[in-house]
Amino acid sequence: MPNKLNIINMALLLAGEEQLADFEDDSKPANTAKAFWDLCLNSLISRADWSWSIKRIILAPDTEDPEFGYTARFLLPDDFNHIVINIIDDPEEEESDFRIEGEYIHYSADTIELRYASNITNVIIMSAMASEALTYLLASKIAAALSSSPERPNTYLEGIYENRLSLAVTQDPVAIGILHSTESWSDTR
Repeated sequence: MPNKLNIINMALLLAGEEQLADFEDDSKPANTAKAFWDLCLNSLISRADWSWSIKRIILAPDTEDPEFGYTARFLLPDDFNHIVINIIDDPEEEESDFRIEGEYIHYSADTIELRYASNITNVIIMSAMASEALTYLLASKIAAALSSSPERPNTYLEGIYENRLSLAVTQDPVAIGILHSTESWSDTR
C-alpha cells in the first residue's frame, strides 16, 4: 500500500505539480500538500466507519463530574474522529443517552466501552481504494490552493474523489456502503 510520501506525490502530479524527493522539500506545492495532509486524511476518515481506523477502548471517568445532566464525563482519546457504535453499557438498551461536548463524552455510567474511528497516522493500513480517494481529495485541495482562481475548486478532481470514496466504502467490510454526511472533519468533533 502507498505511504504518505507516495500519496502526496500522486496528488501533486494530479494537480500538475512536481513530485517531492523527500519531506524536506520547501517548495510552495510541497508546503501546500503538507498543510492539507491532516485535514484531508481526517476528513476521509470522518466519511465512513472504516475497518482500518476502528479502535476499541474502555474509558474510566474523569476526576471532575459534569455540571448537570450526567453523572460522569470521560476524556476522548487523542486520536478520536467519531463514534462507530454507540457506547455499550447495557446490551438490552437500544440507544445510549450521551453527549459529546468538547473533548469529553458526558454519560451516566462507571465506565464506557467505546468503538471509535481513529485519526490514523500510518496510511499503509488503509485499503487501496481509500488511499486512492485520499489522493484525489488532496489533489483537489492542492489544485484549488495553487490555482490562479482559488475560489473555484477543481470539480473534476473532487468528482473523482467522491467516486473513489463511494467505491472504497462499498469494498470495506465494516463500512459496507454507508457514507456519513459531507460535513467537514472539524464539524464532527
